[in-house]
Amino acid sequence: MEPIHKSTNAEWKEGILKDGASSHAGRSGKENFPDIWSYWYIQSGNKPANFKLAPMTFNVEKSKSWKRAYWEVPGLAGTPSITGVFGYIAKTSAAQGMGIAFSNPYPHTISVAVEGNLRYYKTTKPYQILLFKRTFEGKIVTKILKSSLQKDSTYSIEEKKKDGSLNLIYYFRLGVDCRLAPKEKIFLMIYDPSVAVGERSVGGWELRFCLDVGQGKTYRPTFIITNSNKK
Repeated sequence: MEPIHKSTNAEWKEGILKDGASSHAGRSGKENFPDIWSYWYIQSGNKPANFKLAPMTFNVEKSKSWKRAYWEVPGLAGTPSITGVFGYIAKTSAAQGMGIAFSNPYPHTISVAVEGNLRYYKTTKPYQILLFKRTFEGKIVTKILKSSLQKDSTYSIEEKKKDGSLNLIYYFRLGVDCRLAPKEKIFLMIYDPSVAVGERSVGGWELRFCLDVGQGKTYRPTFIITNSNKK
């Protein structure tokens, strides 16, 4: 699939993505899948099994002022916000986490691979990065596909700065395969329990993740439908 932020930008620039939208189409070659991508925040809960999730919404005016597609918690100013490829949060925010979701566009079960890596920004109070799937049909069922708490799920590489010094860049390693039932979603989210929940952001906006650092698909989350046949 085309990366989520590229599909978002295309939908926005073509005038398809309207104010208050909570999902949009995804592109794969010449195919266009409606409502396959969405942005979400964590209303409550402290683990994927009990997360209460709700969709973030698109803000046209803020997208114009930021010059990037802008997603926010509806009705509340500030963070969490996903702006372009960057996820922001503050010490006091409307929620303790946010991220993206990929939906099965078919009326039958398919196979999906999630490859690449997610750039994250290390903090003194570590937060979790989670890749999980969830079905909303009948009883909500959640399965963790990968967590930053797992051994070898994160790593760092050295980047040489302009002054010659070295800087560490951190990544969450993806690389999972799963079966995705009809209407089931795969979520890639961060959860930061150190964030206090409040109606407005306090404490300065902080970067938590980047969906594309501009170094190719190895360094961004890549979703691949590996088998769409009905079986």
